[in-house]
Amino acid sequence: METLELLIVGVGDVPNDAGPEWLAPVGMVWRYDLRNRMPWYVVGADGYTYSWEPAGIQLLFDEGVAAARAVEIAQAIVAGVQERGYGGVLLVVDGGDGLPVRF
Repeated sequence: METLELLIVGVGDVPNDAGPEWLAPVGMVWRYDLRNRMPWYVVGADGYTYSWEPAGIQLLFDEGVAAARAVEIAQAIVAGVQERGYGGVLLVVDGGDGLPVRF
């Protein structure tokens, strides 16, 4: 993935005991892993993690994940976050791979 940056903004308070399911993509088979003591989610061969930033939750994907695939997974993540009652909207900061920038 080249210059794509994905943020989930407008997320409400997530309880500490929410477990890894709170950031799982709805409608996709996924598994949870730890890499260097960091949480990683794996969907097929594509992995991602996240970090809380002032602007929102930044999604970080494995190198080599196509931008379109990352956006597809991110949309499913946001759907799951919303379904669980935490709100959230996907913000694509840089389109990369020819995808349009969306706000």
